Amino acid sequence: MSLCGITLYILMAAMFAACHRDVTAQSLQHASEIMDAHPDSAFLILNPLDRSHMNDEQRAAHALLLSQSRHKIDLGNDSDTLLNDAVSYYMREHNDTMLMKSLFYRSDAYMQQRLLTDAILDASRAWDISQNIPTSTSAHYWRAKIAELIADINNHTANSVERYNWTKIAVREYGLAGREDNQIFSSIDLAFSEATVGGLQRSVEMFDSIRLLLPQYKQYH
Repeated sequence: MSLCGITLYILMAAMFAACHRDVTAQSLQHASEIMDAHPDSAFLILNPLDRSHMNDEQRAAHALLLSQSRHKIDLGNDSDTLLNDAVSYYMREHNDTMLMKSLFYRSDAYMQQRLLTDAILDASRAWDISQNIPTSTSAHYWRAKIAELIADINNHTANSVERYNWTKIAVREYGLAGREDNQIFSSIDLAFSEATVGGLQRSVEMFDSIRLLLPQYKQYH
């Protein structure tokens, strides 16, 4: 191949790579924008993307967004490997909010694999980070989700008292976040948990109160 041909080939390869990065960036941005309202559509955008042509930032964003979409549509995250990219990148970049979210989803993946020690370590790190994030409805929402996850992990380890304590935190934080539907579901968990720690009568009273709120239920993520 002539020097001219080699140069042309390099230019075409560079143009292709740049074009691919632009398409990837647009896909990631669009998936992020529709995640809350249409997580199923976000998943369909994210799942077929080729990670081999992504830069570190895009791989981290893709790992986090894909895990988030799978979580929201109840596909689950049974592998922590994908999220290692996100955790490593956001830790290196000192992006606490994104690191918190990445640790949350990796903890969930560990829990589904019954790697409960790893799960509680990641969830505890996510919780600690959440305490240093400026207070907002979003911060309260993520604190609630993390507390709910820690309660679930403690449920797997049959630690009824810690499950109750963390579920109570989740109920409070969902309330502060203005997420009434999530708060109702966490309140149901709290009522069950109340019975396991000896408060059977209180549990019955809580279920009666929740039953009155159920007609207001809209959608739960």
